[in-house]
Amino acid sequence: MTLAQALATASKLGLDRLDAQLLLLYALGRDNSHRVWLLAHDKDPLPPANEAAFVALAQRRAAGEPLAYLTGHKEFHGLDLHVDPRVLIPRPDTETLVDWTLDLLAHTLHAQVIDLGTGSGAIALALKHARPDFEVDAIDASADALEVAQANTQRLHLKVQLQCGSWLQGVSGRFHAIVSNPPYIASHDSHLAALTHEPQQALTSGPDGLDDLRQIIAQAPTYLYPGGWLLLEHGYDQAKPVRELLRDAGFVEVLSRRDLAGVERCSGGRLPTGATSKITEHLRNLMPNTTPACPQCTLLNTYPDGDNLVCADCGHEWSKSAPTPDKGDDDSAVVRDANGQVLADGDAVVLIKDLKVKGSSITLKMGTKVKSIRLCGGDHEVDCKMDAGSFMLKACFLRKA
Repeated sequence: MTLAQALATASKLGLDRLDAQLLLLYALGRDNSHRVWLLAHDKDPLPPANEAAFVALAQRRAAGEPLAYLTGHKEFHGLDLHVDPRVLIPRPDTETLVDWTLDLLAHTLHAQVIDLGTGSGAIALALKHARPDFEVDAIDASADALEVAQANTQRLHLKVQLQCGSWLQGVSGRFHAIVSNPPYIASHDSHLAALTHEPQQALTSGPDGLDDLRQIIAQAPTYLYPGGWLLLEHGYDQAKPVRELLRDAGFVEVLSRRDLAGVERCSGGRLPTGATSKITEHLRNLMPNTTPACPQCTLLNTYPDGDNLVCADCGHEWSKSAPTPDKGDDDSAVVRDANGQVLADGDAVVLIKDLKVKGSSITLKMGTKVKSIRLCGGDHEVDCKMDAGSFMLKACFLRKA
């Protein structure tokens, strides 16, 4: 049997050409990038041992067993993941959730993120691979699934903290984003007939498919920093009820994101902070004994929590009795972006409100480009132009430039 004849045999079994090619390459010990090699060597004989292996694989595929389980591999967001029947096979649609998370945290350094129901670790590992500075946790109720995720973290050399648990129960700390692709198929959905090879506990969630989504949404506010995001994948027809659940739980900025097929695949919301009013109040009443800037990220968006102060931007907590950083004697003020960098001439910002510092004021409109900034130093004129790329301006505060 030649390679071309082997592919023809698979076609007679009902396999599409791509699946047949990938299985043949797997039987030959070659990776997926060698499909062109198959075309160039289609007259080559297939060794008997490889022929037997290929025919067995083709028969299993024809019986409905997923290709990823047969080869043990699945590409996801540029990563080659090991998968087997202990975990759900990562779908391209789920990359929508990863991309959305990366967009929302684009200007957040060292963000703390947790992936609920991690399975193979696909979402958590994709986030860590794209943003090595992120602190990524991942949790799953299945010890078998965690073994697969652990193997992937080690093979890809990506540091993700794994733990066994049901959603957020037993989790400590807070996060800038909670992400999850939980089970969301209704228990009697007809689509389950095509998914018999995958773990059912990773697929079904009650009569309407929303049981696990309800649990996650109810638990999430306790574990999010103010302003943190909860982002969830769901079924093709569940966007509206999931948005309603998020709003009922007190989330704001609730919206959905579409996948490549145009389906509303993910929905999410932000935990409210009242941050804008707090920043404005601080800037208007900046006095030596007011709530200090965060000693870690130097931004002003801090609020009291018992005997401690908490930064709504980076989540850092410190004692109220800790010494307040010296703001210096200089009357000049600087404007910083979300990463704490001083904004200079030509830097872009995003802001809607007027900010006042010791009587001097500056107005920056949405999507403006700053030509010059000087506050409290006499000259506070700003020439603004519309500009697409932008940073989020978080605070202005007195400090030696």
